[in-house]
Order: sequence, then C-alpha cells, then structure tokens
Amino acid sequence: MKLLRWDTKEIIFELECSSWEQLLKGALKEKISFYRADFRNSNFSGSDFRNSNFSGSNFNGSNFRYSDFRDSDFSGSDFRDSNFRYSSFSDSDFSGSNFRDSNFSDSDFRDSNFRNSNFSDSSFRDSNFSDSSFRDSNFSGSNFRNSNFDDSDFSDIDWENSKHQYKIGNMREWKSMQLDTYMIVFNKRIMAIGCQQHTIDEWKQFTDEKISKMDEKSLEWWNKWKDFIFKAIELSAGSK
Repeated sequence: MKLLRWDTKEIIFELECSSWEQLLKGALKEKISFYRADFRNSNFSGSDFRNSNFSGSNFNGSNFRYSDFRDSDFSGSDFRDSNFRYSSFSDSDFSGSNFRDSNFSDSDFRDSNFRNSNFSDSSFRDSNFSDSSFRDSNFSGSNFRNSNFDDSDFSDIDWENSKHQYKIGNMREWKSMQLDTYMIVFNKRIMAIGCQQHTIDEWKQFTDEKISKMDEKSLEWWNKWKDFIFKAIELSAGSK
C-alpha cells in the first residue's frame, strides 16, 4: 500500500500490507511526517497517532469512532502529542472519541459526527464545525472562539462533570462572559454558569433555595447579576 500527498501525489510511505492500520503502524515506526497526507475515506478506529505531524492532511470521510485524541495538537486510535493544524476532516465520524487537552485549531470538521465525545479542556479556535452533531458531548473547559457551528446539534451536552469549568464561546452561536467568580456561556436555549448547566427557562424559575445550594455565596452573586445576565441574553438574541 502507498500513502500519498494529496496535493503533489508524492509517495510518502510504501509498505506491503493489507490495511491502513498496518500501513500507519509501519509509517509511525519509521517516524514518517504525514504533512499534507491523503487519508480520505479511511478507517482509523483504534489507531495510534502519537507524536506525529499531520498538519494540512486530508481526512475527509474517514472513520475515527471511539478514538483517543488526548493531548494532541491540532493547531487539528490515540493522537497524543500530534499536530493536525489546517487539516480537513469534513464528513467524518468521531463519535465516542476523546479530544481532552487537544488543540485542533484552523481545521475543517464540517458535516461530522462527534456524538458522545469528550472535548474537555481543548481548543478548537477558528475551525469550521457547521452541520455537525455534538449530542451528549462534554465541553468542560473548552475554547471554541471564532469557530463556526452553524446548524450544529448541541443537544444534551455535558459541561458539569469536570473540575475545570471555564469555557469561551465563539461569540456567534455561543456567547460567553466573566462576571466576578463565574464564567457564563449561553446559546439561545442553554446557559452554563460555572459547573451548573440548565436551560435558560430553568434558570429563570430557580428559587433562592435552589440557587443557594449550587455553591458557596452563589445566592449573593445571583441576586447581584441575574437581571444583567438575562438582559444580556435578550440583547444577544436580538442582535442575531
């Protein structure tokens, strides 16, 4: 099998084998650079990509289900300590994958499936996630500033089960602001304040007793800022 560059068709690596997994293992063993490699429509489930350079590679239409991308650098299976910046992953399946502590900025993930994935403490700034699904995923501590999530599905995402709760919205579909103690992130339906995530309607209905049980001094903070928060949400919705 041969691994080519998508732009020049140059042969990056060649090995007598019958699967992508074997080819990948052989190339990784030889410490091959996968810069601008053509991996389109490939099956990478359960592969190990640690310490590799995949900058500018094309993974469109590939299968990464239940892969482990922890500690990877995407400024863009186990992808730890790898570089995927400026790579393309559109129409790919990442369901059940772990992206914790990874950086995959400036990449294209359009029309991809990230259902039930872990994005905690990751950065995916300036990336395109339009028309993608993030149902049941964990975004605790993530930074998606300036990314595009047009028509994406964020149903049932989990921001509660992480010790690091700071998120930065992309300031379009997701807005964020810091008010004294807590970071606040919201969209048209959901708002996360610190480790507490609820629908905006639920926040409006919470009693003082409910708020006071969320955190120490939370009720004092809530009474100070709640009117401002709901006004900010109202103005934000009107500016879309």
